[in-house]
Amino acid sequence: MTQLKWLLSLQPQTGPGSRSASKPAVLAVLLCGALLLCSLPARAQWQLISAGAEAEYFYGGELQRQGEQISLWRLSNFVKPLTNLEGKEILSEKTRTTLDCQAGKLANSEVTRYAGLNAQGEVMNHYETPLRFTRIAPDSVDDLLLQKVCAH
Repeated sequence: MTQLKWLLSLQPQTGPGSRSASKPAVLAVLLCGALLLCSLPARAQWQLISAGAEAEYFYGGELQRQGEQISLWRLSNFVKPLTNLEGKEILSEKTRTTLDCQAGKLANSEVTRYAGLNAQGEVMNHYETPLRFTRIAPDSVDDLLLQKVCAH
C-alpha cells in the first residue's frame, strides 16, 4: 500500500530544468504499481501458527465472530507432497475452520487441496461438509491456533 501511495504522490514538475511526466506515462506507472500489488504472493496475508518438519501452518483473512465461535481460513504448506486418492501430489491445503473458543473445539467446513504451495496451482480436491465440532488436542497446531485467535 505504501508503494501505491508513493505512486499517487508523483506530480509532474514544470519549470526550467524539470522533466514533465505525461499523463499516459503516469497512468502506466500507476497501473504497473497496482498490478504489482495484486500479484504479491498469496502468503503475504497469512500469519504463521507453526512451522515443523511436516508443514508450515498459517491462518489469515477476515475473522468472522459469532458469539464464542470464530470462522477463519487456514493454510497448510506441506514440506513433502501428499498424495491424494487419484495418485496426484498436493503441496498445500486451504481450510475453512470454525473455532468454538469456550468449548475448545473446532470444525472444518471446506477444504481445497492444491498442486502448488500457498494455495496456488491446480485444484486437486475440494470438499464441503456440515460443521462437526471435535475437541482440540492439547499442544497441537489446532491448540496453538485456538490460543492465538481466541485470546483477542
